Amino acid sequence: KTYLGLAIALVLGFLIIAPFMRWFVYGPIINEATALIRVCDAVGVGDLSSRVANPSASELGMIGRSLNAMLDTTVTLVQSREERDLMQKSVMKLLDEISGVAEGDLTVEAEVTADMTGALADSFNFMIAELRGLIGQVQGTTRRVSSSLTELRSFTATLANGSESQAAQ
Repeated sequence: KTYLGLAIALVLGFLIIAPFMRWFVYGPIINEATALIRVCDAVGVGDLSSRVANPSASELGMIGRSLNAMLDTTVTLVQSREERDLMQKSVMKLLDEISGVAEGDLTVEAEVTADMTGALADSFNFMIAELRGLIGQVQGTTRRVSSSLTELRSFTATLANGSESQAAQ
């Protein structure tokens, strides 16, 4: 009878303690595991803004904090890639706009934008404008030299005719 009474007491004690164990021991573990699963599922479909809310001091909480830190780093890297891609796109656009200069087209002007290539485009436009001015000066000087040579040729022809006529006299 003692063993039977002890067995009944143990079974009753277990039946009374089991819900409390479920509530106070397994409940927090299941909640944290569920939170981790939710975040992992969200990341799996591309939601990098999902985080484990209020991770506890337990081992699962440490995993939650590590997962949050990893996601923060990943978001930073993804943004860096997007910024790099935008910068590369801007540089390619600028190179496209100024490619005519290599073929001698000095009428080309790059679009000045607010991004980082805007300053480059502005500098390029200034350089091309200065180059146009310099080429204009060279053309003006060339015209004056050509005009002077024409006058010199005319003067030389006059002298030659005068020399021939003097020689004939």
